Amino acid sequence: MEKPTPNRSWGMVQRILLSGAPPFVTATSWVVANGQTGKVFFGKEERESREIASLTKIMTLLVAIKLIKRFNIDPFTSIVPISEYAASMTGTSALLESGDKLLLNDLLHGMMLPSGNDAALAISEYFGEVLKATVLPPIDLDPKQQKEYINRLSPRKLFIKEMNRLTQELGMQETVFANPHGLMNFNNHSSAQDVAKLVSAAMKEPYFCQIVNCKRPMYLSLIHICRCRRRG
Repeated sequence: MEKPTPNRSWGMVQRILLSGAPPFVTATSWVVANGQTGKVFFGKEERESREIASLTKIMTLLVAIKLIKRFNIDPFTSIVPISEYAASMTGTSALLESGDKLLLNDLLHGMMLPSGNDAALAISEYFGEVLKATVLPPIDLDPKQQKEYINRLSPRKLFIKEMNRLTQELGMQETVFANPHGLMNFNNHSSAQDVAKLVSAAMKEPYFCQIVNCKRPMYLSLIHICRCRRRG
């Protein structure tokens, strides 16, 4: 018997999905989409914009990965300091403490596996500083004013700006990000259709897949993160 190829298998799934009525789902807003293209097959209020909570971290990780490639950053040797502000984040946590120094790779896992809000904020601060180093001040300012202009820039806001830039690039028309972790903020919202586009783009990144496919139980990942702390 001929073994189905991945493309043939996916084609069979599509035909099964499209041959019947849409599935019954209790969620207010949802989609069934092609994981490779983000194309929506079925949906309910799929373009309704609403807060998406920790799904925000999918974009945070995707932006981080793209910046890793753009600036040739090695996540297995780069050390990220944890600020007091990042460590103070409420909600789900990677158990970070102010003054900790972690490998970037461990911090990315700490954001995605236990859904660490503290890790997400620390990641935005780290990459925001990377972006800040590339900002050119207005040419009509004198050197002192240019330095003050750069110093006033918020690394976190620069990272969020990059999140929203990628949002536009991916055609996510109902999406605006206001923070990197998804804690309650009415200005941080997306739609089921846009999330499908985001996930489709994210799953094309091997490093993203490696992180989210990690099989270790959550508590083991937390222990791993704590053991990898480096205090300076």
